Amino acid sequence: MNLPQDELRDFLIDKANQYAQHSFIQDDPIQIPHSYSNTKDIEISGLIAATLSWGGRKTIIAKSKNLMERMDNSPADFIRNATASDLQSFDGFVGSSDWSDLGSERLQSYDALLENPP
Repeated sequence: MNLPQDELRDFLIDKANQYAQHSFIQDDPIQIPHSYSNTKDIEISGLIAATLSWGGRKTIIAKSKNLMERMDNSPADFIRNATASDLQSFDGFVGSSDWSDLGSERLQSYDALLENPP
């Protein structure tokens, strides 16, 4: 799409108005980061929801909520402070991949992103 700047601005504003509605958000995985007020929780929960975005919306939302609950609904704090025993909360979780095996590596990557955003 190659639009003049004014048209592009208007197009983007229209799309933002279309999608930034409760009626859209309530059935979309974007509801996960929208449920937080802390900026870091928003960033991490959005990244996790995006990581799990494979399949139907209902499944993505359910799996994302399940992971947030396993992190005591404080994903940024969990990522920064999780101990080896805390990581056991991922045991048995299967999303688009097996978090019980990859949880530690993912958390280290997410923690690095929190500390040094691109």
